[in-house]
Order: sequence, then structure tokens, then C-alpha cells
Amino acid sequence: MKILIIEDDMDNAELLRIDLEEYSTELEVKDFSVEIDEIKSFDPDCIILDLMSGPVDSGIPLGNDEYNEIWDHSFCPIIVYSAAPEKLPQEASFVYKIKKGSDSSAKKEVIEKIKQIEPFVKIKHELFQEIDEQIRISFKESASAIEPKNASNKLELFRHLMRRRVSATIERDHNHKLPPVAQYIFPPIDDQILFGDILCRNQEKLKVYRMMLTPSCDLSTLGGRQVKVDNVIVADVLPFDPDFFEISTKVEKLIEKLKNHPSTIFLPEIPEIFCNSYIDLKKLYTVPHKEFFDQTSPWKRFLSIDSPFRENVAWKLINYIGRPGLPDIDYSSIAGILIEERKKSCDP
Repeated sequence: MKILIIEDDMDNAELLRIDLEEYSTELEVKDFSVEIDEIKSFDPDCIILDLMSGPVDSGIPLGNDEYNEIWDHSFCPIIVYSAAPEKLPQEASFVYKIKKGSDSSAKKEVIEKIKQIEPFVKIKHELFQEIDEQIRISFKESASAIEPKNASNKLELFRHLMRRRVSATIERDHNHKLPPVAQYIFPPIDDQILFGDILCRNQEKLKVYRMMLTPSCDLSTLGGRQVKVDNVIVADVLPFDPDFFEISTKVEKLIEKLKNHPSTIFLPEIPEIFCNSYIDLKKLYTVPHKEFFDQTSPWKRFLSIDSPFRENVAWKLINYIGRPGLPDIDYSSIAGILIEERKKSCDP
């Protein structure tokens, strides 16, 4: 892991560098004169950033600009290691604030954060390598098939074809079953609400969830469009209830219920983020669309169901609400007649 230390006191920086050497494949130390281009060129996996009082009239500590530039343009975990880390007001995931101390406990805390960050950095590098490999393969395999003689007016077409092919090859995995969370896009890519999206709002220290079940084409606000419907169809997202699903100890029966229960849609957990839940299609209701689309709405797009799982939600909804309502038929009398006819045909 590549670590960059930005520190005004070079003696302190050197001591910290010695402590971190065994956790880093490459480590550099810079002071506040470091240029942003230097940081980008080094491309660190983690930055340990000191803060220092800036000009009195600015009220902005030295190190704040470096933080903003790094965090706005890349994913790089930052450990704010300073005598006054609270001078940096920003809060974000993978940004940690540790107060320097005279004993070794603060440095130990820095090391523990490095250890926590390392697995995520490894995943980031693996994903970059996977994407680079799939781009290489896609260009190599597609070049002979789609290389146009007059390429100048077809470059954008080629770009889209390659993007779709790379995306499809990354998502394909013939060797393993997909983990349950593979059906989610979390966090959602943008703010456009779609069919099957799970929306969230905070209510008295609790999170309340609903699933949007109005078709996406009626919800689109792209290009300045207006929502086409006055009311939208939603369902409450309920915490998983073992009694509702009549959980048994037989794995096969439970799997069948989770996959094929006629009036429910099971939603697997994202650990520590979203609990095992379900939608009860017997309890749909409509609400004014402004409840979700007004700029002051407390509802936020929480996660998106990815294709083809989104289509499976639509299929279940259509099958349930479109089922024919049949009157009760006296099948017992029919069964009695058939049994009697069978007996007669078997008599000598």
C-alpha cells in the first residue's frame, strides 16, 4: 500500500514513517509546499494529513486545500493526524480524525486505521486490474470484427459498443453463484427514481422504507419532463418476519418460499446497512407523487434494484395483481364422480 505523509514537522514525519514502513510498499513524506500534481503523480492509497494554523484572517488551516483537492478528485482514504483535527470540519466515510498525543497510543490508532483501510484498497486495485484486463480483451477480440474503414464518423459508436461489452464481461461470472446483494445498485447512480427503487426517510430515529411500483416511464423527470401521474403505487418495505414466511428447519422449503412466495418479494440484507426485508403485494397503496418528487421531500433514493432483478419484481407484481378471481368450484363432487368412474372401469 502506497502511503503519503503530509506534515509540517519533518522530525515527527520521520518517526511516523519508521512506524509505518512495515505496512507500506512505498512511502513518501511531503510538507505543505507539496503540489497537487505531485500527489496525483505519486497516486497514494492512503494519505496521513497534518493540519496547521493558516493565516489569521482566513480561519482556514493549512492542509484544508489539500484535503479538498484529494477528496474531490479521487478515492483516497485520509487520516487527519493533527494536534487539532477538529479544524477540518468536513465529515466523510474513509476520512478519520486522530489527535496527536505525547504517548504512542495515537500512532497505534493510526496503524489500526491503516490495517482497516488496507482490504478496501486491495479491492480497489483488483477492480481496476479487472476493468483494464476486460478493456484489453474487448479491444483485441472486437478489433477485427468492427474496425471500420472510415472510422472518423464512427468513433462514438465504437465507444458505446466497447463500454457495453466491458460492462457485460465484468458482470458475467460462470464459476460462482451470485451473492444476494448482486441484485442491488448501492448507492444508486443518480437521483432519478425508477420502478423497484427502495426509498428511505428518517422518522423518529428510525429509517422507514418504501418500494416504488409505478412504471419508470411514468416517473421520468429527465430533460425537464414532468411526472405523468398524479399518484404513485408504493409498498412498505417490512423487516423480515419468520412467522409470516412460516420458517421451517428444512433449507429446501425455505429457499422455495423466499424465491416463489406468490404475494411477497424478499429483499436480502446488506450487512450493517439494510436488514433482511420483504414486500407484501397484498398491501399496495397510492400516494401523491409530490410526496417523493417535491424538492423538500424527506424521501431519498436509498438503493436501486438492478436488471434483471427489477424485471422479476415487475413479473411478480403483474402475476399477483393480474390473477383471475374465480368463484369456488365444488371439486369434491367432481373428485367423487371420477373415483366412481375409475372403480367401474376396474371392475371385471
